[in-house]
Amino acid sequence: MSQQTQKQAAAPSGKTSPRSLLSSLLAVVFGLAVLLFAPAGRLDWFQAWAFILAFAGYLLFYALWASRNDPGQLNERSRTSQNTKSWDKIILT
Repeated sequence: MSQQTQKQAAAPSGKTSPRSLLSSLLAVVFGLAVLLFAPAGRLDWFQAWAFILAFAGYLLFYALWASRNDPGQLNERSRTSQNTKSWDKIILT
């Protein structure tokens, strides 16, 4: 990879799109549901549904608040950069 390409990859490309943000939120919520319901082997677990809804509500609230009040922080937290540790990149994907 050339130095120019590395600089472009490391630099944030501007504002996070709402579609990208929403798809990330849905992926996290779906992943959480799989991690909770797959080991349980059932979908009628009320506490898990309550936790998923509360967590999804928090994520949505934060995304809306941050996009309005601190978009720089939202952009920084939604992207990886050159100084992001390799184990952190694995977790983020």
